[in-house]
Amino acid sequence: SAFIDPLIGQLIDKTNTKMGKLKPYIWASIPPLIILTVVIFTPWPGLNTASPAAQYTYVIITFFLWCVAMSLGDIPSQAMGSVITTIESERTNAISLGNTFKTVGLVFPAAIMPLCSLMVPDGAKGFGGNFSEMEYLVGGIVTVVLGCGLFALTAINNQEKVPYHAEKITVKQMFKGMKENKYLLIAFLTYII
Repeated sequence: SAFIDPLIGQLIDKTNTKMGKLKPYIWASIPPLIILTVVIFTPWPGLNTASPAAQYTYVIITFFLWCVAMSLGDIPSQAMGSVITTIESERTNAISLGNTFKTVGLVFPAAIMPLCSLMVPDGAKGFGGNFSEMEYLVGGIVTVVLGCGLFALTAINNQEKVPYHAEKITVKQMFKGMKENKYLLIAFLTYII
């Protein structure tokens, strides 16, 4: 996110479509999020017996691509609150409500996983032990379909009403500004820890 998010922000700044600056990226993020989530949770034959290097390479590549897809949608969805109204109290309420739903959404997979395991033949072993690979796959599919369906509502139900004009800034200037922002560096350090 530290490297990808600013680049996505640059792309958004240069975008101008009939849908607006933000919606195209939200829509573009949904197919790769669905596909990559299924890929991440698919029990590939031979992966469990592959070398640790092959397993780590698979995990790093698929998770990195998933994070890029997530950032592609998350950055514009977070920015949506600032362009849907000129009234500050409405903006604050919309952003707060959106962040509340996002927090609830982070808990959703853990809450839905036991229910999803009941859909798998010979499932629900997770109640007394570990979930099987197939239970994780079903849980991942249910979670990503419901999650992306709800995420799409951000693009469906919101209109970009506030004109947005981006400052002209180079990638080098952007990274220099990030390096000088103490609060941002503390946030990055917190994420790493």
